[in-house]
Amino acid sequence: MAMAGLGYLLTVLLLSPLMVALYSLATATDRKTANTFAFTGIALLAAVSLIAAPPTSRCS
Repeated sequence: MAMAGLGYLLTVLLLSPLMVALYSLATATDRKTANTFAFTGIALLAAVSLIAAPPTSRCS
């Protein structure tokens, strides 16, 4: 999340540590815990993407 705030584009290379952590969590815990963390991560990524998105240019 801090990467988007610094101006970096959220790409697969930046999101891969999150995906590995979620996979590790899913294999080590029960489904309810894994789903809670996954949905929280999705919500945070969506919110940061909306807030940190570059402004759209309008043609005059």
